Amino acid sequence: MATRITTNILIFKFSLSLGGGERFTLALAEGLMHRGYAVTVFSNYRRLIDILRAQSITTQRFSWGGEPGSRRGVIAYCLFFPYHYLRMYFLLRRYRSKNPTTVIFQNLHDKLLGTSIAKRFGYTVLWVEHVSPHLWLTRNWLKKFYQTLARTTNRVVMVSKDLQREFTS
Repeated sequence: MATRITTNILIFKFSLSLGGGERFTLALAEGLMHRGYAVTVFSNYRRLIDILRAQSITTQRFSWGGEPGSRRGVIAYCLFFPYHYLRMYFLLRRYRSKNPTTVIFQNLHDKLLGTSIAKRFGYTVLWVEHVSPHLWLTRNWLKKFYQTLARTTNRVVMVSKDLQREFTS
């Protein structure tokens, strides 16, 4: 293992099952730890948390309901926004004292909820996109909010060139 770097990286991953996004999260966390970073992964999915912990990756269970990708999900997102905003605010504030410099958001809910808070606390904010932007974004009421926040992130990472073309066309 590489020499420990005094940088903490927080990774958020909302999951419903163990698929490509979860395997990506595992590979990312392992790779960063191997390079000496202190990594903490926040997820709602117990199976992912168990796999990460088996690899000695620090995890914390953190859940806020479903993704705002459907009409019902957007309504729930808006209704519970103040509650979830405060939870994210206090979570990021608490970890700020542990010298984190980077937050990685992978899901729409995480991005919409946490980006402005993380930026306010001085975090570097990275978004990872690994799903085609079709219906979940193109017809979503929160699309403009997503586009505005995307301009405030430090970087939006696409996992493939095909995906990059879909987002930029």
